Amino acid sequence: MKAILTISGEDKIGIIAQISKILAEEEIDILNISQNLMDNNFTTTIMIKITDGKDLKKIDKRFDNLGNQMSAKKHNDRQLMAIRRTIESDFSLLTSYNAENN
Repeated sequence: MKAILTISGEDKIGIIAQISKILAEEEIDILNISQNLMDNNFTTTIMIKITDGKDLKKIDKRFDNLGNQMSAKKHNDRQLMAIRRTIESDFSLLTSYNAENN
């Protein structure tokens, strides 16, 4: 399944390394990554691919722990453990909407 993970907080050295480390240890593929910095704050959005059978509660807890350590917050429309569908249809709708409004 594909999911979007968005993390924001105070910019600190190593935040992307820590996020990537968790994803690598959990054998989760990063499909796309985007980061924005404004003053001393960051927002990182990552499209990930999670294989079936992964312990989503464990992964979610690891990101919560990282957020607590680095004063960052993870944001999802639904918690990572609750995402059970792909985003392709949403992306298709968004692409269609953008094409119609351009």
